[in-house]
Amino acid sequence: MSVDCTFEATPVWGALMHTVVIRSDLLYFRHTFTDQLVEAEASLPTYFPSVGKYYDYTQFKPGGGPLITFRSSISTGDIVAAEPALVEDTNPVKTQGWLTFRLLKDSDQIKSGKPTQLVFNVTERGNEVQALTPYLEAPGHLWIVDDKGDNFAHLAGVSESRGMPAPGEGATTPTAVPTEETEGATATAPPVPTYAPTFAPGIINAMATAGAAPRPQLAPVQETALSSILQTPEILPQIGYGPDVAFTHTFPHPGLYKLWLEVEYRAEVIVVDYVLKVE
Repeated sequence: MSVDCTFEATPVWGALMHTVVIRSDLLYFRHTFTDQLVEAEASLPTYFPSVGKYYDYTQFKPGGGPLITFRSSISTGDIVAAEPALVEDTNPVKTQGWLTFRLLKDSDQIKSGKPTQLVFNVTERGNEVQALTPYLEAPGHLWIVDDKGDNFAHLAGVSESRGMPAPGEGATTPTAVPTEETEGATATAPPVPTYAPTFAPGIINAMATAGAAPRPQLAPVQETALSSILQTPEILPQIGYGPDVAFTHTFPHPGLYKLWLEVEYRAEVIVVDYVLKVE
């Protein structure tokens, strides 16, 4: 897909342009992005898995201007658009890939017109994940659309950050890096600052409940990272996030909403979706 850009774009979340394609039944989601413009055009790859109607949401920021979300509809054939048959997810726990996500809410009922905090607790084999890779300059991205496709939102999450130990090290220490000015000289990299989001009281209670949940009964070898079994060093990001990724959003009206969470872990972008009911 090619978009004409007759303006100077400002990067937003690690890219000049983001495009999200969602099928009208809300069962298909694809996010692509680009950080390049060629002759005032941005080219973004996408994929339409079936004939039907799709919503396209393209986000960009003209130089010196606010973020713009351009919405359009794309039909891939003569077919009646499928209506979403959304059902609220009552189980907050979902497993995608090798990660397990637990959605924590401030209260059981989400109220429209009121800022709502949503926190995703991420574990791997029952162990808290603390090495989420920064993905597009954030610990995670959350995409939200209502059941009509009219209200769309893109949120970047916050999470506690920590420096990751080098392979074989048990603690994080400042590293010495060569400088270009003087051959053989080194400069000490500053320590990575940590940041913990502020959680709503209801979220804190939910986190305590989640922490008390029984861990899966696994054999020791199942709790060991595959890299250790293969005797290869584990690849860790310089800065790791987790296990809790927080977002705050104000839902504009009551109804059902579909959410897609994107995080990067072990060099793979993992997507998990939820359906929320808003009162």
